[in-house]
Amino acid sequence: MVVGQGTLRFSYKNNPKRPVKEYQAIVNCRSDYSPTIYQQCAETLVYEPGNYYVEINTLPTLRKNVDFEFGVITDIYIPEPGTLQFTNSNNFGKVALLFQSGDRFMEFKQV
Repeated sequence: MVVGQGTLRFSYKNNPKRPVKEYQAIVNCRSDYSPTIYQQCAETLVYEPGNYYVEINTLPTLRKNVDFEFGVITDIYIPEPGTLQFTNSNNFGKVALLFQSGDRFMEFKQV
């Protein structure tokens, strides 16, 4: 009996046909001591079935706990990146970028 592996791929939430070239993911199996895999998000790779920790180098970092099943393609949807520009001709003050973590906000970058 041949059993298929699980497949991991990434796509943008509102634009699934656009390749996810900007990011890289770290993939770790939670159930054994497998090596860490660095997957380009534009690639589709196969993994042994099991529970995995996936971290994507978005800003802020996107962290997922994923179960890969036999013969199933697992999609992780990433928000499409945008552009943010701060203009401050007076060079006065600071800007803190926050992300929501549960019921509170945490700082991830200060400009």
